[in-house]
Amino acid sequence: MRPGSLRYSLYHAELAVLVALMTCEGSDIEHAHALLTEAENLAGQSANKYRTHSSMRKVNAAVSNIKSWALGKISKKYSAMIVPTTKIGTPEVQDTDQVAEQLAKLEEKILHHRLRRARLWALQIQAECNLMSSILQIVDAGETWSSVVKVGYCLRRTWGVYQHCRKKLKQLHKEWVAMDGSFDVKGDLKDLADESSSESDEEDRSSMEGFIDNEGPLRQNQDVSAIEKSGGGTCSSLVHFIEECDTEDQGQGSLLLLDARKGVKEDIELHSLRIGVQLGEGAFNLILSLIPTSYQKALEVMRFPANRKRGISLLQKTCAETHPASPVAYIMILYYQTAIMGLLPYSSENAKEAHELINKVPSAWRSGSLFRILSSRLSRYERHLEQATATVIFAPDNLCGLSGRGNFRKLRRFMLDELGWCLLLQGKFSEAASCFSSLLQESTSFKVHYAFLLSSCLWETTESGQQRAGQLLKEIPDLIGAKKAQQLTPLEQYAAQVSSKFIASNQAPLFPALELAAIFGGFQSMDKPSLEAHRNLVEKVLQGRTQAQSQKDLTTGESSVITPNGETLAKSRLHYEHKWTKSSKMLCRYILGVCIKNMGELEIADDHLRYVLDNSEVFCGNIVPYSCYELASILLQQDARSTEGMSLLEQSLSYPAHEFQGRLRLVAGELARRYGRSSVGHEIHENIQSGVAHEVSAQFKKMLTF
Repeated sequence: MRPGSLRYSLYHAELAVLVALMTCEGSDIEHAHALLTEAENLAGQSANKYRTHSSMRKVNAAVSNIKSWALGKISKKYSAMIVPTTKIGTPEVQDTDQVAEQLAKLEEKILHHRLRRARLWALQIQAECNLMSSILQIVDAGETWSSVVKVGYCLRRTWGVYQHCRKKLKQLHKEWVAMDGSFDVKGDLKDLADESSSESDEEDRSSMEGFIDNEGPLRQNQDVSAIEKSGGGTCSSLVHFIEECDTEDQGQGSLLLLDARKGVKEDIELHSLRIGVQLGEGAFNLILSLIPTSYQKALEVMRFPANRKRGISLLQKTCAETHPASPVAYIMILYYQTAIMGLLPYSSENAKEAHELINKVPSAWRSGSLFRILSSRLSRYERHLEQATATVIFAPDNLCGLSGRGNFRKLRRFMLDELGWCLLLQGKFSEAASCFSSLLQESTSFKVHYAFLLSSCLWETTESGQQRAGQLLKEIPDLIGAKKAQQLTPLEQYAAQVSSKFIASNQAPLFPALELAAIFGGFQSMDKPSLEAHRNLVEKVLQGRTQAQSQKDLTTGESSVITPNGETLAKSRLHYEHKWTKSSKMLCRYILGVCIKNMGELEIADDHLRYVLDNSEVFCGNIVPYSCYELASILLQQDARSTEGMSLLEQSLSYPAHEFQGRLRLVAGELARRYGRSSVGHEIHENIQSGVAHEVSAQFKKMLTF
């Protein structure tokens, strides 16, 4: 990379951000932050270098206005006496001077046009760096007050720059039409106002008013699909920009038609500038519509748009272009449709849109690792687990088809994580354990995460596997201590809780892998054979315990125990055992409720989930809030206007803080949005005590995991 090169610095920073979002490790995030800061500084220097206005011009104009106001008409009289207006010279000389003066003005305007293009490039890079810094800040620091302030500051600057870029791009389009689409000007530029003197920098006006979208509330009430068609032949009516442009004018890789009467199209540079603003605004709107609830309040105060439909519409337009930004737009939309929407109940409309989009992806891109992961998640979303597994595995001799060096090694971990979850959902716990074991050895910042996933899978295997699972749970406190002051993800917090209970009681956890699958929405990705197998296993345990003595064996006086593989015993046959309690029964009923719900037997699932809610005073934790959410989902599926369903959805967010509360708030808010209530998350968030820490950042950290 050439030192000091703006474009190369940006590309390097973008790659670092991609790696940081894949690994979510502190060192990668710090490295990405450093590169983004460097690129932003270079962009700021370039933007100042290509400014077409100066402070002295503004000062001189202000002084001239003051003189005119103070002296009035008298100033003209005395000015004529001091400086005669008549010029001495022949007519030929005067004509030559006028032509030379006109040519000089023309060259100056063309130069300013070129400089404005260069400045717009720099401003776009600044906005992109600020947006990516905001995402990394959310991932790294969560919802702490300092993080909220930093993210708000970055987003404010980002939106201000994008608003400024949109205005200047409109000006460039008008100038290009007036120049007849060529730098060899044939048209007449007299009617084109020279706006260089009135051009304002983002630090001048955008910092205070440019970042506020005064039309934001109006846009949110508009249907993005009903975009006004272009018409006429004048410059003002034919300058299309982003949402005003007709999608029919933008074929695959076509340049935007700016003036139908003159046949003026934008050139490649203007095309790239428009795509950059289009991608930036689309990503800005989509990302802001997904961030945690605590940020949403600040966004409303600052009047940020956060319009998801508009964001997706702009990203879809970017996908239709032949441009380096197209793969980024594809990845963002596909990730939203597979990973984010995959947390919610299945929607055939969403699956259809994802299929249509992924079929438009060029074949050269489709074979890439990231697109294979997105294809795998789409297959998971449609309950094709075997197809999802085959999509991730590229070559039998080289898992995922990637080398183990550099960033390819980190990408390989990303794919290995996806493969582990696919195998876990199929009930192939031994194979899933081997994937998580490899990740445990290779990972540095997420050893606790993968140690707990490995332990959860091993509890469902053989006796030797269960012994190793118990040993891993005992090692988790040491692994947490090795993280020092780093923030724990919700799964790591839950692992610490399970580990402490295990160390204190030496009792095996009951169905830990299935409990995680239920909380992470994995049952809705399972096919019917997998669901039936899990249902039979849990029902066998539940029925066996029901047939056993209720509290104690009347002969021996010993408590009944249940092994992790589902056998009810009076005495231990294995190294670890599980003492049956009422919370054990609630866990089984919760897993059965989620499993049977995804099999389509809603009445039976309703009965299991209501049992958990009726006994919520016994055990709360994660099970009761998630049971409340699942029951609300059932009722809303049956009747979208169900008052009880919406009430239960709000109730699911009102329980005391638990490890996976951030994830629940995200899915509950999205489910409420689907059924026409977008304010559920805000209403509940205001009722939660401000002192309670909700680690929603880990939802962003491990969103890539599931």
